[in-house]
Amino acid sequence: RARIDLLIGGVGPEERALRRLARSLGIEARFAWLDDKALLEAYGSADLVVHAATAELEGMSVLEAMAAGNAMLVSSSQESACSRLIEDPACRFRPGDVAELRQRMDLWLDDPVARARQGAANRVLAEGFSHERSSRALATIYRSLARLTTGRSSNE
Repeated sequence: RARIDLLIGGVGPEERALRRLARSLGIEARFAWLDDKALLEAYGSADLVVHAATAELEGMSVLEAMAAGNAMLVSSSQESACSRLIEDPACRFRPGDVAELRQRMDLWLDDPVARARQGAANRVLAEGFSHERSSRALATIYRSLARLTTGRSSNE
């Protein structure tokens, strides 16, 4: 690939080693802690968002990228909630399988029409996980539990 502009959102103990690795591969990598505004700008300018974590409790960062209309690649790790959000095999890769990740990245980066289509589908899917929808579902559960414990309708 002629040029990859890699932005790694976040900083941490592995940053120095990752910078060295990127340099050794000839990749210009930027590392940055991103506030909400900068994160939305990054999503807006991204051709593809890759989430390679093998463990993720909620998948919030993936949902945020999906809501912004990004095409995604996520690890298919069973310990990651992300693998349950993104079910399309073309959008997943086996944890640690660099060759498969590269193949998937090439597939998506070479097809802007497919990326746009996937991004639009991801936006729709993410709407199903909105705070409002989750709050309504939780309120419904609480009302049902209240009826069970009191034996009365929640409207009484």
